[in-house]
Amino acid sequence: MRRRAERRIVERHIMQGMSDMEILRVMRNGITIERIRNIRSRCSGPGDASTPRDRSHGG
Repeated sequence: MRRRAERRIVERHIMQGMSDMEILRVMRNGITIERIRNIRSRCSGPGDASTPRDRSHGG
């Protein structure tokens, strides 16, 4: 149950263009980079190109 909510949160962060380290910083409850990469590879499909990547670049 909790893991599914975690994935949904991570997907939202990925949609906003957050990097792996940023997501790790936001979710300090033991999520791993492998899991982020897994979710990212799963949800980077249609619509991924339409998201502005340079928003995370501003800092």
